Amino acid sequence: MTTVKTQIKFLILFIALIYQSCNSNKTLSEKSDKGQNEIFIIKKIIFDPLGRHDQKYGLMNKTGEKVVELSYRKIDHVGEDYFIGEKDSPAQQYFKVADESLLFDRELEVAKPFSENGLARVKSKKKWGVINKKGEYIVPPLYDLVGEFSEGFAPILVENKVGFIDEEGKIIIEPKFDLPTNVKYQFPEVQIELYRFVNGLCPVNLENSYGYINPEGVIAINMIYSNATPFKWGYAVVEIIENGKNICGIIDSKGVWVIKPQFKNIFLAGDYFIGEFPLITNPSNPFDFGNSGDNGFSYFNYDGSKMINNVFYGFNLWTYAFSEKKAFVCKSIEGPCGYIDKEGRNVIESKYFAPPNCVLFKDGMAVVAVNNNENSYIPEAGERGTIKSYRPVGIINESGRILIPPVFIDAQIHSSGIIEVIPKEYVVREFLLDHVFYIDFKGNYVWNGYEEK
Repeated sequence: MTTVKTQIKFLILFIALIYQSCNSNKTLSEKSDKGQNEIFIIKKIIFDPLGRHDQKYGLMNKTGEKVVELSYRKIDHVGEDYFIGEKDSPAQQYFKVADESLLFDRELEVAKPFSENGLARVKSKKKWGVINKKGEYIVPPLYDLVGEFSEGFAPILVENKVGFIDEEGKIIIEPKFDLPTNVKYQFPEVQIELYRFVNGLCPVNLENSYGYINPEGVIAINMIYSNATPFKWGYAVVEIIENGKNICGIIDSKGVWVIKPQFKNIFLAGDYFIGEFPLITNPSNPFDFGNSGDNGFSYFNYDGSKMINNVFYGFNLWTYAFSEKKAFVCKSIEGPCGYIDKEGRNVIESKYFAPPNCVLFKDGMAVVAVNNNENSYIPEAGERGTIKSYRPVGIINESGRILIPPVFIDAQIHSSGIIEVIPKEYVVREFLLDHVFYIDFKGNYVWNGYEEK
């Protein structure tokens, strides 16, 4: 079972996906701003004959050349010209990529990446504040938690109540709201990220009733929902309880129903949405919805009409969004699966299966799993591995042809010709597998951070 700390880390990374869905999701591992600087976090793990290991972190470019030596206890993030790391102690600091000198001299318990406004959230002496790129406190570490800035405002947590500050650190809305409770994992670090202003509206919870406020803290859309998420593309997914069951619909910025509540789950995907059907398992009770994932889903226009007249199956609706004009779909919960276009036509034969993480196309490639009944030890989050069934993962091109053979436990395609992988022969050790192995688009290793003495 994953540790609480690791669950929090994974969930925050894809918190943007939570904004558009009633459920949360997680990814392989935290990555650098790879599209900006083409710099990647690397890790070297060395085992001695007794099975003890030491690990060091550094940075490489897309050719595998080290740009920061393997001399750090941990590196958590790479920005445009800086990285966040732990050098000689567990304290986190900001370093320059160019020469590894300190961006400023300040040791922190937790350091977060800088936002577009040039501010970063930090934790010191068990309290959260906000600093600028000079290391100056814009907001002293006074709060139990500070969320991300959006439209100039950031949520703060004070004695389990949420308020908001501006970019100068002034409290603009006094802490009076409750943390969202309808989140898959009940961690404050996850819950507070749902408090995000978009087009002047932010979802809030008050005694388990949800609605939306404006930047003055005035209720703009009434507190009538059992759950509410931030707006995206002018719409928001909200939830109500009807006959004891939770069902989702879509509203506009005026609070008017665009899609009335009728789905178990909804994912907004731009000019269309994915809706998961409520499965009727008991004919005498039309609101007996069954288990998530078994219900089936389809693709819809915002007038409620079906974009594709088929039903598909699977978990985590965001996984089935279109990317590079293709969507990964399964015609049964067990698979196999293939890809369709926006007309619903099969463009890649249904002969693959879902890998542990993303199946979206990127740079003309996608990660897929193939059928295989073998078992292997797969450690989770550095804990002892347990025997789990898995299907080997490989890379296909846009026509469905396998480019890189399925010899991995997991893979994630990065920009700049780099794929992070977990080879299946390296899953028996008790350690975190992220940042250890990278290959290029031809399947050649660019970085292999595993070594045995």
